[in-house]
Amino acid sequence: MQFDYLTATALVDELNTKLAGGRIQNLVEIDDRALGFEVYANQQRQYLYINADIEQPRMHIASGKLRRGVMQPSPLGLLLKRRVVGGKLIAVRQPAWERIIILDILSGDHEFQLIFEPLERRANLALVEQDTIREVIRRVRPEDIRGRVLLPGQPYTPPAPQMKATPQDANLDLLLEAWHNANPDDKAFLSLVKSIHGISPMVGREIIYRVSGDPQSQIKDLAPKAVYNAAQPILKLLQDRTWQPGIITDEEGDPDAFAVYPVQYLGGTWQAVESVSNALIAYYGEVSGDLAYEAAKRPIKRQLKNALKKLNSKLFNLERQQQDDSQIERLKQSGELLLAYQFQIEPRQTSFSAQYDPDGEPIMIKLKPELTAVENANRYFEKYEKAKRGRSSLPQMIDQTKRDVRYIEHLETDLALASNWDDIGEVQDTLVKAGYWEGRKTRQTTNSGRSKPLKVTTDDGTLIWVGRNSRQNEDVTFKRSAPNDLWLHVRGMPGAHVVIKTMGRTVSEAVINYAAGLAAYYSKGRKEAAVDVLVTERKHVRSIKGGNPGQVRVMQQSLGTRRVAPRQPEFAE
Repeated sequence: MQFDYLTATALVDELNTKLAGGRIQNLVEIDDRALGFEVYANQQRQYLYINADIEQPRMHIASGKLRRGVMQPSPLGLLLKRRVVGGKLIAVRQPAWERIIILDILSGDHEFQLIFEPLERRANLALVEQDTIREVIRRVRPEDIRGRVLLPGQPYTPPAPQMKATPQDANLDLLLEAWHNANPDDKAFLSLVKSIHGISPMVGREIIYRVSGDPQSQIKDLAPKAVYNAAQPILKLLQDRTWQPGIITDEEGDPDAFAVYPVQYLGGTWQAVESVSNALIAYYGEVSGDLAYEAAKRPIKRQLKNALKKLNSKLFNLERQQQDDSQIERLKQSGELLLAYQFQIEPRQTSFSAQYDPDGEPIMIKLKPELTAVENANRYFEKYEKAKRGRSSLPQMIDQTKRDVRYIEHLETDLALASNWDDIGEVQDTLVKAGYWEGRKTRQTTNSGRSKPLKVTTDDGTLIWVGRNSRQNEDVTFKRSAPNDLWLHVRGMPGAHVVIKTMGRTVSEAVINYAAGLAAYYSKGRKEAAVDVLVTERKHVRSIKGGNPGQVRVMQQSLGTRRVAPRQPEFAE
């Protein structure tokens, strides 16, 4: 999905209506590419969200208060706090035929421009004063990109303009010329994109669809006049600035795209929404309130899913190797056949076929032509011995892989239950340290390393510790408990280790059931009506040798099982 020129233009109109003239009261850095401003305008606090992500850049008014997500402020964030917070947002504007959005800010005697460039793979955000860059969210050096540098102290130069016609100049003659100069087999929408300012690939496909019913139609199949007529409603929308923001939903009701005009070519259902910001929020997801964490969790969920997929594939292959004894035996048989028939094998022969069992099928044996028959036989015997040694270690490898699968499944639960940035960051850090993270690690879930187990005190003064992730589980079970304390865990699914500190006293059934409810709540079974929770003394719990943090074996279930409903703690530290 593209934050295109029409979307940017409609958003500029919206921001001028709702935010222009407002006071910038605060700044929060949400992650390493996104920040938010609290703006007091039209007698209310509003929150402007700007994300310079290279894959999905966007800007909109958020539906609620934004939360800080980074532990250490960036150079741009520090400068904005010093120079811009407290200033006045004079206006929001857009250079002609560019997606760039500029916030004009007056702070004291200084005028600043905060310039947002929502360009795929090159998105950026720059603070500019007197045409000089003061800081950028992503520094671009000469070696990074040809011809354009974005560094503090350098003059700000906008992207090079594209040589296209404006929508006002896009007459039928222009379209006839574009059709004449293009390859007849080219996609028609691409010709529109290359010829006219403001026509993105999505807009181009929509225009062509309205002509032919196929957004991928070729130039040779379309009459220029029909295309010109189909383009007029969208070009008039741009001229009159009568925006119609909305989203397109799929069969399940999930947003498939957004636009500021009704879209037909994607199918689905068009739903009008109140504002451009609402359309962007519906498509990209919330960035405020508890749902703000979902955006931070999303890339970690993908990494967990990929890790689980690879581990399950590895487990499948290991188990298949364990079952396939015949392949290992075939290596030995091949060596024996080559020794038995060595005098029938010609020099530089590449294959040989013979029966090992008189009643069986012939075995086709590949040969290395540079080796003699005996050398080839010895090569097969070596492969046989190696395969035998490898097979002897398969049970241990299978057990370890199964433990790794369970660990990733537990991390999935840790992430689902994470309710703050530190908890989210801890899952990410764990994946990185365990070698499961692929690609660049974002800073959006920076972890301070200070997350601690939940401490709950019951009405009768009993202390309960609750581990809410794998590292905390290890801490609760082996550092914060004594052998005679009670240990609880949901049966058959990932979840918290819960310890009841007995202090040498008998624990009431009411306290055990309460602690069991906490174990259920901080588990994968949180949404179930009731789950089984096993209860035992902590001395019966052992670490798994070679296991990951928090992976344990229960040697004896001394106090049975409680079936309880998940219960959220009323008071906790």
